[in-house]
Amino acid sequence: MNIHDDYASWNNGKFLLANKKIEKLSSDYEVDLELDVNVLIPLIFGNYSATELCNMGLIKGDSQKIQILTENVQVKSGFFIDFF
Repeated sequence: MNIHDDYASWNNGKFLLANKKIEKLSSDYEVDLELDVNVLIPLIFGNYSATELCNMGLIKGDSQKIQILTENVQVKSGFFIDFF
C-alpha cells in the first residue's frame, strides 16, 4: 500500500502489511492500494473496515486487495473509560 502523510514526510512510502508485520518497500515497487496515514490509523485500530473506508472514498485501489484487507483486519467496537 502507498501511504501519504502531508505533515510527517517520514511516513510517506510504500508498505507491505503481511503476517501481522509491516515492511517498508522501495519506491519502485508496484502497490495495489493508496491511502492517507489518517485513514491507516482507524483501519489498524479497527474503527472501520477497509471496505467501509473504500466506500467513503478514502482508500483507492484493487477491490480484491481491499476485500483481503477487510478480512484480515478485525473491526472492534470502541471503548471509553468515563471515570477518573
